[in-house]
Amino acid sequence: MGVHVHSGYLYAAQLQQGAGREAVTACAELPENAPGALLGGLRRLFDSGPFRGRRVVTALPAADVEVRPLRLPPGISIKDAGFRQALLAEARSSLLYDPNEAVLDYLPFPEEATDSEQRHTVLLISSRRERVNRFLATFREAGLRCEHLEVAPCAATRALGKRSGCYAMVDIDRHQTVISIAQEGCMRFSRTVKSGYDVWRQALCQAMDLAEEVAIDLLWEHGVAPDGEHVYDLERAFAAEPVQPGAVSTKVFEICGRGMENLVKEVRRTMDYFALLPGGGAVREIVLLGDILPKGLDQLFELRLKMDTVIATPERLIRLDAPPPLQPQARERARAEHRAAARWTVATGLAMRGN
Repeated sequence: MGVHVHSGYLYAAQLQQGAGREAVTACAELPENAPGALLGGLRRLFDSGPFRGRRVVTALPAADVEVRPLRLPPGISIKDAGFRQALLAEARSSLLYDPNEAVLDYLPFPEEATDSEQRHTVLLISSRRERVNRFLATFREAGLRCEHLEVAPCAATRALGKRSGCYAMVDIDRHQTVISIAQEGCMRFSRTVKSGYDVWRQALCQAMDLAEEVAIDLLWEHGVAPDGEHVYDLERAFAAEPVQPGAVSTKVFEICGRGMENLVKEVRRTMDYFALLPGGGAVREIVLLGDILPKGLDQLFELRLKMDTVIATPERLIRLDAPPPLQPQARERARAEHRAAARWTVATGLAMRGN
């Protein structure tokens, strides 16, 4: 089964066949920053959840992982006997900590992806060893056996299935966003931006003096309308008279728009940088995933980047059929369920690794 720790939540997925599909079966919420929260959450999840076995595949939290392209010395490739020493030497000059005190892994770029000096590129994945040991020890203490440890973007790529060409995955967490690029089903690049949906929540709370859960509901239910079609006083949204949803969405964007536009710019910068790397290329599609995806965020990305943008739908998760066009309430409900499914992408990909 796959276990994903994300934004103070645990997402667990076990691929069990039923009604012709494999689906996520349970999740548990964890209080953020509480001592022992992960251990307690794991115990509650597996003591009460409908899971079989104690073998898991998990991913390190994004804050504990560094991912960066690394160019090897001229003439060295991953097939050479001196590759490991060359990797350590390059890592030593790139990391802020001793690579001998880290867990290192890498993903190769295509063999033909070399620069003008014939230097091969790999994607270095590193984490401080003590953080890895502490993370895995928590699973052992909960009575679980971790068979594989991955990074979340690789699991997400697996869950999204075969996609042609080059696409960007934007995983929006509470305090950060991981922007990754995959090519022909393999992760090629990833970077973390220190900004997540909490920036939007705080802006709404401060502007309207709202409770956190009300601000989250506004993002989820009304989302954003960046076209400026409606001008509206958001305070009326809580009054008795009917309110146009589009008007509320426009006001939400007026308050949160700067943070959302900054995220779009970071995604553009990431795609531009990747295009300049040896073996890089032009991104053709953007896939959004994460816990809180405001309604209309995909349209904002399409509008600003002029690029197809979709909400992640894990290949082995429930596939939502489009509702009849004459049932707008059913259509909106299906769209909301579609956005909710995106939060299970990584857990599903981790479970697929364990199968």
